[in-house]
Amino acid sequence: MSSELERAEAELVAGKNGKALRLAWNVVLDALRRKDVEVLRRAADLSTQIAEASSGKDREGAEQLARYAIASIDDIENGTTQPSFWQKVLGKSAIPTKKCPDCAETIKREAQVCRFCGYRYTPSE
Repeated sequence: MSSELERAEAELVAGKNGKALRLAWNVVLDALRRKDVEVLRRAADLSTQIAEASSGKDREGAEQLARYAIASIDDIENGTTQPSFWQKVLGKSAIPTKKCPDCAETIKREAQVCRFCGYRYTPSE
């Protein structure tokens, strides 16, 4: 995937901001599927560079991508998930969740006790 990231960087250098942005989106989506935090960080940085070099819709899209990549990094590092696009569209639960460190079941992010195994979270978790 780094080759696609490198292609996006090359397109940015060539002044093809729209193409760089499209490639960067592909990189982020693939990295998210693989939960590759390092690639997400690099793509967030690239998105910021694209935003700085762009105007109009490309700028807005690059800013959105940078925010999305950063939020995805936070979710991966914190073990939380956000509802997917389809969950939102289909009216599925939009409640943020986390994975219990004891039994690995998915529970509501605000839960203090796992409803499956009884694991008690400390205030910092």
